Amino acid sequence: MFSAGEAHGHELNQDDRKRSQIGEDSERERAEGEDVAAYYKQRSAGVWACLAALTVILAVVVVYGYTILRQEGVQLEQIPGMTKSLSAIGQQLGSVERRLADSRADQQKLASQVQNTDAGSKAAPT
Repeated sequence: MFSAGEAHGHELNQDDRKRSQIGEDSERERAEGEDVAAYYKQRSAGVWACLAALTVILAVVVVYGYTILRQEGVQLEQIPGMTKSLSAIGQQLGSVERRLADSRADQQKLASQVQNTDAGSKAAPT
């Protein structure tokens, strides 16, 4: 089949192929390693960018919230005066309701007097 020289040459060819595959594999692994390192580097940069954005957003919310609470504080100081006015408004409203009830009662009395007068005028001889 194969002579000793051919077998030895065949083994050398296989060794060369294995070495070239090992070289290609190591280059591929190195390239993959660089890709993985680049991926983690990009991912890390993305995480830091996100953290920076969240920090800026938090700062804006804190400043805005502080200004709103300061304005609300001014309005909160006015509440005791408002409660005093509310009691006066309630008294005025009660007075208006009483006058409306009296007015309704007066209207009913007037309506009954008009009916009595109308009935009396119809009953009178002409």
